[in-house]
Amino acid sequence: MNKPGLADTHLHLQAAPSARAYTALARAQGVQRFYCMCAGFADLKALLQLKCSLEPELKIFMGCHPAYLPLFDDKAQQEFEACLRSSFISGIGEVGLDGRFIDKTPLGAQLSFLKYFLDTASALDLPVSLHCVKAHNEMLSLLKTYQGRLRFCLHGANLSAELLEQYLRLGGYVGVGALILNPHTRLSRTIAALLQTKAQTKAEAQEHITGKEQQEGVRLCTGDGAVSVSRAAEVSALLLQRLLLESDFDGRPLPEHYYLCLKQRAAALLGFGAAAGGEAFKNHTAEALLEAQLYQNERDFLNEQVLLCN
Repeated sequence: MNKPGLADTHLHLQAAPSARAYTALARAQGVQRFYCMCAGFADLKALLQLKCSLEPELKIFMGCHPAYLPLFDDKAQQEFEACLRSSFISGIGEVGLDGRFIDKTPLGAQLSFLKYFLDTASALDLPVSLHCVKAHNEMLSLLKTYQGRLRFCLHGANLSAELLEQYLRLGGYVGVGALILNPHTRLSRTIAALLQTKAQTKAEAQEHITGKEQQEGVRLCTGDGAVSVSRAAEVSALLLQRLLLESDFDGRPLPEHYYLCLKQRAAALLGFGAAAGGEAFKNHTAEALLEAQLYQNERDFLNEQVLLCN
């Protein structure tokens, strides 16, 4: 099988002091593709220059971060729609909801903007990178109206088991990064608890419950909510098919060997043969299996055919 390498599915490469130096370090750690987000239109020119001169594997997502929505006027909307007709644009992002910026743009107005972006993505069959902070109920309610008509990835969210399940069951992808490097974050605990059920047989689960608990199902606690073991097994299977890796790089230095650590931690959580705690891979087969799964997820998100040879 050809080695697919990794993709950083959410970063702001235009913020790097030297994009060439950044991508060189990333490539040394196995990253081959870069999904670059526009927080606003000021980013687009810089990203187009980078794509033409430096990175053929750079994919540009065009959007407007909730913090910059006051700048998204009629002229900006016309420019946005014109940009989407370019072959350089691979998707829409980042866009979303953020409760921290309601003083600039009330949540109702943020929802109106987001609906416009999602309607556009659905009509053009483009993937979307979503940002959501302190507005998951509103985000989920809106996404339910697009079920089956939208490919989206929720990036960088510190999700409970219940929220993670809701996004996955709506067909969403989940971008994970620094949050899973810390085993004590809510997202780390959620994924670790869900994936544990893969090795837990139904018989083993039933040994620990009786009566009413047996009817309701074992509860898998993650600190911020619980789901039954049977549901957790379903969610863990969905997660395996919808996980994407990201850095969310925004100009601030990443930890040393960030991508290697992220790959190792993801393999440990997903059960690809890495030792718990993000230690070195036991063998190259585990690494190849992880990369192949992530590559398949990435192609599905982009709606592109996998070209790897078996």
